[in-house]
Amino acid sequence: MEQINRKFQKKDLRNYYALFVEVSNLQIYSQFYDITISEKIINAIFNDLVNIFGRNSVFFYSADTIVVIQEFENKVIVDKVKRRDEQRRLAQNIINFICNRHYSLGANDQYYQ
Repeated sequence: MEQINRKFQKKDLRNYYALFVEVSNLQIYSQFYDITISEKIINAIFNDLVNIFGRNSVFFYSADTIVVIQEFENKVIVDKVKRRDEQRRLAQNIINFICNRHYSLGANDQYYQ
């Protein structure tokens, strides 16, 4: 949180939105495969999101949650529906990206989905 506060304290926050990406089923993989596998998977997802959005926009929030902060395309609020659609579109793109990505569980034929 401190890192997010520092980066955005002088910004007009009305022009930004945050998406919380929670990968909630990681404990299952830790129980059945390896205790460290959940950390490896969340780090791999984090690194992929950093490669897409940049280091200044992606942050760890908790052990299984990543925050992606983006600036709205339009700074002037003309239509709140357009802003919600922009958020929804980015959220769906992130979901699709993570779902279509194969995060290895160590063995060549086992992947996190």
